Amino acid sequence: FFPPGMWAIEPLWRNLFENDGTVQFIHRMVGYVILALAIGVWFAARRSARMATRRAFDWVLVAIFAQMVLGIVTVMHSSPW
Repeated sequence: FFPPGMWAIEPLWRNLFENDGTVQFIHRMVGYVILALAIGVWFAARRSARMATRRAFDWVLVAIFAQMVLGIVTVMHSSPW
């Protein structure tokens, strides 16, 4: 779950900016939190009386899933330029 050598650089705060594993881990965790929040907002928006609001949040959820897939593919291919 945690990358090897996550806190290997001294002083420890430099790992947040210079350690590739730590930066990628934090980025991935923030992505999971955003996905969870987006799903929660989508469920809340489904109760809207306006069809336009429901459709707008459907598309927001599609965009967030597309961003997640793009991020996973980028990491799997070692961030090609």
